[in-house]
Amino acid sequence: MPIINFLWKAEVAFITVAMGIMSIVTFGAVVSRFSFHYPLPWSEELVRYLFAWTSMVGASVAVRAGAHIGINVVTDRLPQAWKKTVSVIGTLFSLSFCVTLFFIGWNQMMNQWGQLSAGMELNMGFVYACLPAGAVLMGISLISVMLQNLNLISIDASRIEVKEVI
Repeated sequence: MPIINFLWKAEVAFITVAMGIMSIVTFGAVVSRFSFHYPLPWSEELVRYLFAWTSMVGASVAVRAGAHIGINVVTDRLPQAWKKTVSVIGTLFSLSFCVTLFFIGWNQMMNQWGQLSAGMELNMGFVYACLPAGAVLMGISLISVMLQNLNLISIDASRIEVKEVI
């Protein structure tokens, strides 16, 4: 599915760019503070907001990579036929979490809409939009991985590379 492949590549690209920006801004803030005795008042805010967005988009990437926490002690001992059933049930629970996160995040985003951040004077609604956006992305990843595991769709993710950091 080309749309899913594009979405997954865009997620990885976003995380890569955001992590690069966070690194550069943090380094620049440290140099500015200790070398020139001039703190950058907006730097901490920008890094914090990018970190929130990166965490939420990264949750979707972690679904694809199978990097979310799971307890395999029981599922490893199940017969193969039951493993798919338990996997689908687990995915449905995860999807219910995504739906809940979407609505709570949407309400939080709407409550903060129009309020400006202290340093950058950025609309806080955009910052809190990471919650519903991350929930949607994670839900799409959950559904696509589940459908692929059930052999209902085929996604060529061979060019999409997610490297293990730890």
